[in-house]
Amino acid sequence: MNLKPYTNQNQLAPHPIATIHLASSEQIKIEIYPEQAPNTASSFIWLAEQGAYDNQAIRRIVPDFVIQPSYTSFDNDPVCDFVINGEFRANGFDNALTLSKYTVAMGGDGEALASGSCFFITVGDCEDRLDGKYAGFGKVIEGFDVIDRLIGVETVEVPADIPGVVINEPKNPEIMERITVETYGVKFGEPVKTTGVWAYEKKQIEIGGTYRHYKGNEYKVLSLAKHSETLEDMIVYQACYGNQETWVRPLAMFIETIEVEGKRVKRFELIK
Repeated sequence: MNLKPYTNQNQLAPHPIATIHLASSEQIKIEIYPEQAPNTASSFIWLAEQGAYDNQAIRRIVPDFVIQPSYTSFDNDPVCDFVINGEFRANGFDNALTLSKYTVAMGGDGEALASGSCFFITVGDCEDRLDGKYAGFGKVIEGFDVIDRLIGVETVEVPADIPGVVINEPKNPEIMERITVETYGVKFGEPVKTTGVWAYEKKQIEIGGTYRHYKGNEYKVLSLAKHSETLEDMIVYQACYGNQETWVRPLAMFIETIEVEGKRVKRFELIK
C-alpha cells in the first residue's frame, strides 16, 4: 500500500484509504488524493462517514469503461442529491490526475458541475473520453480481481434520461454494504455545495420553443441568461396570452419535475 504524504493544514499526512465493503465479503481499496480535488474528496469522505453508501446497489457497469454505483444520486436521496463545482481542467481547475484505468472520479456534466455523490471507477483507459472533464480524486490500490469479477457479471439495460448514456445494471444485485475511510486523524468536513443546471439539461432547452405550464398556460422561451450577482442560470420567457408579458425565473425551477395530485409532472413541458 502506497501511503504517499500530502500537505494538509501545513502538515504532512498520509493519503486517506477508502475501503468498499461488498455484501459478497469482497473489498476494493482506494487511495484518495485530496490535493488533486479537495472538495470532491471531502464530499466522498463526508458521505461515507454519514453512511450514505451503506447497503446501496451498484447501478451501472460498462465493460472497458466504468463501474458506477449510482448515476441518480442514489434515487435522489436528499443526503446525496447535491452538486459541487467541478474540480477538473475543463472548468479551470488544476487537477493533474489522469483518468486512466482504475482511477476514481466523480460524475458530472464535463463542463462545470460535478455530482457530490455519483463516483465511478474507470475500468478501461478512458483518457480520450473523460480526461480533464471529470474530477479524479483517487486510485484503486487493491481489489483488482473484484473489479474483474464485477465487469463480467450479467447486466440488463435500463432506461436513462440522460441523452447518449447507456445504463447497464447487474441482473443480480451487487451490494455495497458500506464504505469506510481511514483518514489518519485528518478531519474532512461537509463539502462546499453549489447550485446549477447540468450542461446536458441546458442544451435540451429549445430557444424559441413553446412550453406549457402544468396549470395550462403556454409560454415562448426567448433566451437563457445569468443572474448578475449570483451567476445562477436563468431563463427568459414570454406569455402566449393576454398582454404577452415577459418573465424571468431560475432555470433549475423551469426544468424541474414537481408533484401534482400525487403524480410527478414537469413544471414546463415543451409542446412545439
